[in-house]
Amino acid sequence: KFLLVDLRCHGDSASIKKRGSHTVASTAFDVLKLIGQLRLSPRVLVGHSFGGKVALSMVDQAAKPLARPVRVWVLDATPGKVRSGLDGEDHPVELIDFLRRMPVQV
Repeated sequence: KFLLVDLRCHGDSASIKKRGSHTVASTAFDVLKLIGQLRLSPRVLVGHSFGGKVALSMVDQAAKPLARPVRVWVLDATPGKVRSGLDGEDHPVELIDFLRRMPVQV
């Protein structure tokens, strides 16, 4: 199962007014709180760009009863122009399909 989250000030959550600081640590706390409310124990965290920093901060902040994940993947983009034919949009379904096709042992 996958849980896709629009982080604070990103995606569909960008229009939500939220008090407090907009830091990596506070955003990681948001996701940890959500995971706790949903009673999830993720084994893998995947984050892209700012989300990668948030995933690392989540591991740093994780405490009981939330178990630390076994793996954290930080994905980032190469700086420069978007290649022809790509629209610069996020494509989470394609990313999930790609990750499912990867060998378990890397």
